[in-house]
Amino acid sequence: MSLHQERIARLADSIKTLPLAKNFAEQLAPPINADQETTLRAFLYAASICHATKGGFKGEFDGVSHKGWEYLYNAFRKLAEEDPTCLNPKTMRNLSAPLLHRHLERFATNAEVRLEDFDRRAKILRMLATELIQLLDGQVANILKASGRTVGGNEGAYAQLSRLSAFQDSLQKKSSVFLMLAEASGMMTIEDQANLFPMIDYHLIRALLRLGCIEIEEEKLRSSLLQKERVEPTIEQEIR
Repeated sequence: MSLHQERIARLADSIKTLPLAKNFAEQLAPPINADQETTLRAFLYAASICHATKGGFKGEFDGVSHKGWEYLYNAFRKLAEEDPTCLNPKTMRNLSAPLLHRHLERFATNAEVRLEDFDRRAKILRMLATELIQLLDGQVANILKASGRTVGGNEGAYAQLSRLSAFQDSLQKKSSVFLMLAEASGMMTIEDQANLFPMIDYHLIRALLRLGCIEIEEEKLRSSLLQKERVEPTIEQEIR
């Protein structure tokens, strides 16, 4: 497989002509009515378990219907606003799977939370809270302070986040989710934007494949993708 640079350049030129919505940042990171540290904790916790959200979450917050990632974000937003103590690392490090389930449904109406791995996600959050206490004095803001307004390099935010077990995924998707929330909310200024990775989810992969920006030269793989057949994880990783 290879990248079609000419198509990528044309796509970039086209996207550059599109104006951002005036409330683009608020759409990306809806405001949380809480202090900075509590808000950053909500961002970090939500990002740490933002895998396999499709079909797992559905419900309403403040009369607005949400599903998938938007539901997960709003569940933590409401926790930050209504019960910030539960986001304190000293509390979160004792989180159980049933309690996580209750937290995710507490402030939603007509909630449908259908996950098969509450135990795993609760464990991720417990470990994250423990590491926050041990490595960062329990303060998510210390990640931003240590990064010096940069995301790349040995001292940048990606490196700081990689100290936490939940943010050691090879594609750094969860780290990018957290950083984009921090920036959109105005809590972080990123001076090296070129080092900020896009969140590579399946929507973006499908779009780039269909637009021909990624060319599949191997006929067998091309046929498998066209037929919507499952491919090996190593192949998916290479495409990402």
